[in-house]
Amino acid sequence: MLYICNFRCVSEMSLQELQKLDAALHHPTRTDIGFHPIPSLQQAVEESLRLGLKIYFDIKGCSHLTVKALTELFSRHPELYSKSIVCSFYPMNIIRLRYANPKIVTAFTSRRYWLTHSADNEPYTQPGVWKVLAPVIQYSMNAMWRPLCRFMGVSAVLLHSKMISRELIEDMAYDGISVIAWTVNSQLEKDYLSQTLNISYITDCVKPNPKC
Repeated sequence: MLYICNFRCVSEMSLQELQKLDAALHHPTRTDIGFHPIPSLQQAVEESLRLGLKIYFDIKGCSHLTVKALTELFSRHPELYSKSIVCSFYPMNIIRLRYANPKIVTAFTSRRYWLTHSADNEPYTQPGVWKVLAPVIQYSMNAMWRPLCRFMGVSAVLLHSKMISRELIEDMAYDGISVIAWTVNSQLEKDYLSQTLNISYITDCVKPNPKC
């Protein structure tokens, strides 16, 4: 999304501005599929349901407005209860959502040092006091995320693939929590997770693609 909107913050753009952008800008078959405006949440949900897709709603940041929008969306589309899951790195989002509507299936998302380092293990530039607080919160989260999942009552955890082991999968299964790996693009890793560990994964590549 950042590449599509020239690194402008999406929250600072109107829906009209967003719909002038091409969602297919970096798609490998862009020349074949042409221009595709960015859909609204309602449009995206309706199309996903029409196609019979499973939907992962990923709440970014701590946003009570997003939680409110999702609860309203589920009331308009009851079929979402069986065809979607709401996930977030932020426990407060899951707690708010389950308080508002405990029937919605939820998942906690995590990776090592997500508050202090990027997925490529590059340290974030932290402003002011957050530079001190972020590592403390991160180490607390590293130690507490498993009991936190039990407390929140999530149905699944979405974990960076490097965090996953057979022991962890068995530990979470004991509490009735499924493990889903992300983001898995290597065919070898896909085979290992699905055939050996018998878990699902999220990928950028549906078809085998060595350039993915």
